[in-house]
Amino acid sequence: TLAPYHLMDDPFIDKSRLRTITLASSRQRRASASSDDDSSLGFSIRGGKEHGLGVFVSHVDERSEAARRGLKAGDKIVEVNGIAFDRIAHSSAVKVLKSGNLKLTVYSTGRVPAVQIDHNNYVWVDPGGRKIDSEAAGAAAGAASDQVRSVTLFRQKRGQSFGFAIRGGCEFGLGIFISSVDDDSIAAREDVSVGDQILQANGTDFGGTSHADAAALIRK
Repeated sequence: TLAPYHLMDDPFIDKSRLRTITLASSRQRRASASSDDDSSLGFSIRGGKEHGLGVFVSHVDERSEAARRGLKAGDKIVEVNGIAFDRIAHSSAVKVLKSGNLKLTVYSTGRVPAVQIDHNNYVWVDPGGRKIDSEAAGAAAGAASDQVRSVTLFRQKRGQSFGFAIRGGCEFGLGIFISSVDDDSIAAREDVSVGDQILQANGTDFGGTSHADAAALIRK
């Protein structure tokens, strides 16, 4: 018995875990198919072949038809209307998802790509936005990434940049993550790294913080 090639994208997936979800035309529902944008689907996606990934559901509007049909953050989309999603570009996936009535084949992975470290490595989060280890990471790397540490950053003068950028926020279903660090910056000298999740800053819990609020607090 042979399965279509795209169904073998993960050879270890139990095919009994595959689910089929049918959604009406996008004109009859509300959602977002672009990665961090609001549009017309009821859910958002991340990934695509240009990122070296399949396509993952990153957020589902709880009031949408997609939510009522059982689509969940962390679902990986295998195919839509018979079109394989294992090697599809993000923009092409968006076009398919906005094309009309949809029949999606998905399975739950329990994780969503959050921040790209390099072409083959990502920080992954669970559907609640909490950082988790990549399945591809070794045990040693996983143990290291689980370590919580305190970092103190001092400015030499008012308004000086710490030298890092952030991504995420509660509006995207994510925690706050370091997305880039400038060479020889205050942050770099204190070993702040791309992929680090900021759990709190100056006593403020970042678990449910919006991107704008986190950026404002960091700039203070």
